[in-house]
Amino acid sequence: MKNPTYSLALLLCTGCGSVSDLQDPTGLEGQSVSSQVAAGRALLLEGDPDSALQITDRLIAADLDDRGVHLLAAEANMAMAAEGNSLTEALLVDAARHYSEALALAPQDPENLLRLSAVYWQLGEFELGRDRALDAAELLQGDEQEFSRALLQSAEHELRIFADARSEELLSEDTELQEPTRRKAEVVLSRLERAKRGQPGEAFLKSALVYQWLGKTLDELNELERGITKAPDHFPLHDRYLVFHAERGQQAQCASFYRNLVQQRGQDFSLLHALGQAESGLGDKHRTAGDLEAAGRAYSSAISSFEQCVARAPSDWAENCDHWIAIQHISIAAIELDAGNLRESKNHLKQAFAQTPRVVEQDENGFLVILDSFNSSYLTTLARLGEAVQNADWSEGLEFWEEFIELHPNRYFWLYNNAAYAAREYGSTLAGGARGGQDPAQQAKAMEQWERSYRHYSSAVELAPDDV
Repeated sequence: MKNPTYSLALLLCTGCGSVSDLQDPTGLEGQSVSSQVAAGRALLLEGDPDSALQITDRLIAADLDDRGVHLLAAEANMAMAAEGNSLTEALLVDAARHYSEALALAPQDPENLLRLSAVYWQLGEFELGRDRALDAAELLQGDEQEFSRALLQSAEHELRIFADARSEELLSEDTELQEPTRRKAEVVLSRLERAKRGQPGEAFLKSALVYQWLGKTLDELNELERGITKAPDHFPLHDRYLVFHAERGQQAQCASFYRNLVQQRGQDFSLLHALGQAESGLGDKHRTAGDLEAAGRAYSSAISSFEQCVARAPSDWAENCDHWIAIQHISIAAIELDAGNLRESKNHLKQAFAQTPRVVEQDENGFLVILDSFNSSYLTTLARLGEAVQNADWSEGLEFWEEFIELHPNRYFWLYNNAAYAAREYGSTLAGGARGGQDPAQQAKAMEQWERSYRHYSSAVELAPDDV
């Protein structure tokens, strides 16, 4: 769908070098064009696109028509547009103009054509973007990967054209698929089918999206499964496949698909990771239904899958898998707590922290970074579990809080505060039992607990003097 302000912006920008002023603060005047372009690129890399544009503006104002200058101007305008402000559209229009000028000087440049196509995408000029990507594809024939990449980019523009047309139909009184829209879908699918040879992951994903717009659920599912089988390392395919089944309450079928695929294809780490996610989702479904036993089994299976993934994945995947394993332990701890299995709950909680200390990490807004689907976290489950333990027995509650104080020394005032409260109440229980029999040994034990309580309260006050 054409951006209605595009033509006006193009008219306003025609003939201007850029939206920067025309000063040269770099003192490069008199140097060769290539030296000035190199200096501009250095400024661009340093995060100063405005100064880079001042260099290109002065060169262009001197009627210099140089491909390198136009490319630098285009990239600097794109960098400034990425910052987002009221001039974004004008900057994008200027970038498109400079890419076009560079193409006029070197038409056989597929990368420049694809860059221009990408600018047209941001401007909403999808037909122009499609055409430039197709021009690039024609130049890239013979290189399957690159040809498919260009073809895929053209298909993305055509997909947007089709989706806009279908969206208008769905908003109208008559939601039936019209023949012109059907033909648009066929064109997109045809391009994507060809792109699957070199870019299978994204091509299958986009084909599934076309079928989603067409309301063809089985075709969408088929494309996703074919794509996962062909390109298991394309993780957006897994993301969509998981969502597809979750939307339909078919988490068991999703897990079964991945389980069978792992058995057929071997221990591919990407498939093991997706299997772990599917099993985690199945656990969530059982948990929502109140079947805590089945939920626990599914979460345990997910832990096993992620552990196998860690063993086979590149080293930079370890943190991601640790994150997922910790979530499963937190979920199991929460359901064991709800089932009254306090010891099992504590064991899984401690395993979550042992898996990754990030379970207590907070983001810049103070929110915990690791939560399960029910917003259970390590710390909230710890607080709930501790309360349940001490409500059953003050002595065991005190032991529980002190165990986690040892795990997190001098960090959380409320651990010390709860330990102090448990010690105080335990002492009172001992003293109450001693009053009837006047047992000095029992009284001494009570005093010992009160002193223990005082030490924990003192630690709590040191950690948070305004909160205790």
